[in-house]
Amino acid sequence: MKDIKYSKKFKYKSDQDEYVFQMKRRPSWKWLLLLLLLLLFIPCNHNIRVKCIDAKTKAPIENATVLLDYTSHFLYKSGRILYSQNHNREQITDVNGETVFEKVECSVFSYIFYCLSVATFDAMSFDKSLPEPKQTLLHFTRNVVLELDNSDCAADIVMCMDNSGSMGDLLNLVKKNALTFYQDLKRYCAKKGKNLNSIRVRFITFGDLGSEPFMDTGLLIMPQQKQQFDQFVSGVRCDGGIECGLEALACAMQTNWVSNCERLRHIIVVYTDEDAENLGSLSHSPHYPSGMPRNFTELTNMWNNMDPNAKELILFAPFEDGNNPTYWKKMSDSWGNVMQKELRAVLRGRGYEDILDAISDSM
Repeated sequence: MKDIKYSKKFKYKSDQDEYVFQMKRRPSWKWLLLLLLLLLFIPCNHNIRVKCIDAKTKAPIENATVLLDYTSHFLYKSGRILYSQNHNREQITDVNGETVFEKVECSVFSYIFYCLSVATFDAMSFDKSLPEPKQTLLHFTRNVVLELDNSDCAADIVMCMDNSGSMGDLLNLVKKNALTFYQDLKRYCAKKGKNLNSIRVRFITFGDLGSEPFMDTGLLIMPQQKQQFDQFVSGVRCDGGIECGLEALACAMQTNWVSNCERLRHIIVVYTDEDAENLGSLSHSPHYPSGMPRNFTELTNMWNNMDPNAKELILFAPFEDGNNPTYWKKMSDSWGNVMQKELRAVLRGRGYEDILDAISDSM
């Protein structure tokens, strides 16, 4: 029989007027150790709030992608002893620039033996550039702030609008969107955490160069010259019948593009319901602009010479003429940085939003 340790002491009992010799069992340290060991099996979890802010303005950044990378450790889990589990999560920030990673798993065992283990947080902005990952001690962290480098953006947008007689109601829709373009683009960029500090807009109409020259605002600074831009757009009317879209595109490429900002966007948007005539078809006209390419190959070379990291061509145009591809289709197939859109998207009301999304996402 195993010996049991007892403590001895005398206790006086008044009712018997005598001392009674008592023996009392002493608790074993083995039970305490067993209790501590059981505690190591207890799992736990943390909620960690992450906030993304602009490194310059400290403004919250909405719709930023936040990534969590962490390894949790358990004395026992899923039928395994000394089990480790990798956690990789991806979440999007809300309007306050925040997201909460709920129930990030750990354990009492992890807290004691891996209390200095770190969780890594990355934040991805819309230009797909990553700042330095931030590492933080998981067991001592409930809030993390990530500063994203949303550098200043500058955008030059040139809209080339077919104002031939067939455009009709489409012209009115494009004009309506153009009148609110500056405010809407600022709003889209702000919603996505983009600091758009400079916008210049140019509006070119093209139709029949045989009867009148291109109507062209030149580059107008927004919002300072918004009234001048609005007056021009409001006065555009449908006229003419020969599509000189390639010449209008060449004029757009020759824009004096912005070049003194960290991130640049040089964007050309073309609206037309017809294929373009061959370059030089109306070169005899007194209204024909100077400096035009002689053929499609030279026009392609003009596009290739533009800044590849800044340029974007958005085509709302037909891409087939019967069974033959149009010039617009050739651009979409062989040029880089071209977004192809059907013109009927404008009639459905989606074309304008597509442009705003494309520009703000690319900033």
